[in-house]
Amino acid sequence: MTAYPSMTLALALTLCGPASAQIIPTGTPAADITLSTAIADWRIFVTCSVLDPATHRLVLDALAEDTAAAMAILTANQVPVEAISAFQAAASPYALTPAPDTPFEEVAKLCATQADWSARWREGRLTPPCAKPALGLPEGPTMTTPVALMSCIRNEGIHVVEWLAYHRVIGFGPIIICTNDCTDGTDHLLDALQAGGAVQHLPNPLAAIRPRRTKASAGSWRGCRAGRSTGLPISTVMSF
Repeated sequence: MTAYPSMTLALALTLCGPASAQIIPTGTPAADITLSTAIADWRIFVTCSVLDPATHRLVLDALAEDTAAAMAILTANQVPVEAISAFQAAASPYALTPAPDTPFEEVAKLCATQADWSARWREGRLTPPCAKPALGLPEGPTMTTPVALMSCIRNEGIHVVEWLAYHRVIGFGPIIICTNDCTDGTDHLLDALQAGGAVQHLPNPLAAIRPRRTKASAGSWRGCRAGRSTGLPISTVMSF
């Protein structure tokens, strides 16, 4: 029987461990990071299989089974519906497939950097959560003073969990996100994340001024920099 990658096993193991670095409020360590790394791998598998319809169909079928199994685990562990919906949207074939107007050269270039994607897919080799890239570089200094991170977004529910996981792993905290008139459920997802202590979610209190100034002003307005020596309003809201 052919082995296929699975988010489910890693997620199940994560859900059995003690709480430490959670982002979505599962009460378990970094379940969202596990899912995010798996989704990143599935994006490669879905994208690079499009030129082989038979393989592409197998990839999509395996993705559907794996996503359903992961959602069942999340549901059984009482993860908020909003967080599960955001995961489902992020793991959908629509979200993982390049846009129809994506130049073929870009797809080919991506797949050329992932030449072993087919073998990894068939052998079930996903990237380990939080794996460090093998760059051969010395370890940099650790962040000794917590740095608050502020941003302002609109309709980024598909990406926000992965974005939060990344910035928490590299040492930022607290993270404050203001939202502008979201229509895709981002507000509900951020409220659930806030309930789990992963983020501070605010409506944009200064929508009339420029985004960069909004972030800094909102941080001061909310008092979110209390006890922190540094605050960083980022100029690019969600970039991947």
